[in-house]
Amino acid sequence: EAIRQLGAGTAAMIGSLGPVVTLLLAWLLLGEPLGTLQLLGAALVIGGVVWIVLRPHAEAPPVTGWLDARGGGGVAYGGAF
Repeated sequence: EAIRQLGAGTAAMIGSLGPVVTLLLAWLLLGEPLGTLQLLGAALVIGGVVWIVLRPHAEAPPVTGWLDARGGGGVAYGGAF
């Protein structure tokens, strides 16, 4: 449901913040120590999300041909076999 309402890109970015939130909750609620590597990893994740959010977005070209909505299912099903 979240992907449909927010879009796949936004849902993926929110999902990538899950480990950072878990890290912070473990520190706040459980008193877990935060090491340099954990802080560096959290900073990289947050920096990546901020970079993706703030970069200019190019207009996506329309999808046409055999990969459009009518034929894409066949390609997906065919790739599974």
